[in-house]
Amino acid sequence: MTQLAIHTQRLTKRYGGVTAVDNVNLAIEHGGVYGLLGPNGAGKTSLLKMLLGMVLPSEGEGYLFGRKMDDTTGEVRQRVSFVLEPQTMYPDLKADELIRLCAGLYPTWDDERCRKLKQIFALPWNRRIRSFSKGMKTQLALLIALSSRPRLLIADELTSALDPIVRQTCLQLVMQEVASGDTTVLFATHQVHEIERMADHVGFLFNGRLIVDRSLDVLKTSSRMIQAVFLAGVPAEVRQMEDVIRIQEEGKFCTITVSGKWEDCLERVKATQPAHVDVMDVGLEELFIHVAQKEGYRYEPLHLD
Repeated sequence: MTQLAIHTQRLTKRYGGVTAVDNVNLAIEHGGVYGLLGPNGAGKTSLLKMLLGMVLPSEGEGYLFGRKMDDTTGEVRQRVSFVLEPQTMYPDLKADELIRLCAGLYPTWDDERCRKLKQIFALPWNRRIRSFSKGMKTQLALLIALSSRPRLLIADELTSALDPIVRQTCLQLVMQEVASGDTTVLFATHQVHEIERMADHVGFLFNGRLIVDRSLDVLKTSSRMIQAVFLAGVPAEVRQMEDVIRIQEEGKFCTITVSGKWEDCLERVKATQPAHVDVMDVGLEELFIHVAQKEGYRYEPLHLD
């Protein structure tokens, strides 16, 4: 049986009367890459901070490699590294001083790997961190995280402050870490292309709730857009089909977005004898927009006069 790197049950976080994370159940297998997607304010950062022990949950519980996430022994924490946005570092330390400090905290620290990463990032190591840009702080945090050879790497908006060249470098380094076979990655983003490039499993957090939690391959293969022309309007049996995320009508032309048993939906559409029917793939970004709309997210195309 594959070990779970992260396991949560009914994990909830409230700030006053606002529920930021709402009964989230996660089961992330070790060695995988889990991409957590969601709009700003969805609760992604609060969820990650609970897993890291930075924020206490209001309800529920979580486990990292079978140990409670609030375990005080430090055994699990020493194999967990993170890159969070915004980066909170000791501003008066020089970059090299922070690296030496962190090296003493991790029993698995790899000096040779650190040396190689310093060559890749080429930051001003003798400058104080307060003078670093957001992107430079992100690179420093990733260097520290990877030098510790983590079993679990948690990242929040890893590439948001990086230029395209550095972004590609950072993503390649993370994927190389996963390829080593003993690292699990959980990263939160609102960049769909990063999910498609890196993740093997994807979750979609909306209003604090995990409304999608599937293998990326399954999500892609189970989702389609069925386009049909109904001369007398969309039949009731089509509107009532299960697994339908959205039905969009433009005159007699209808687009039905399906995530689930799309082949069954296609046969039911054909049974109503439309004037025309076709099937198209659904892009991940479009799919998540439709899922969010079904959950109440307001998104409509804009038309400027």
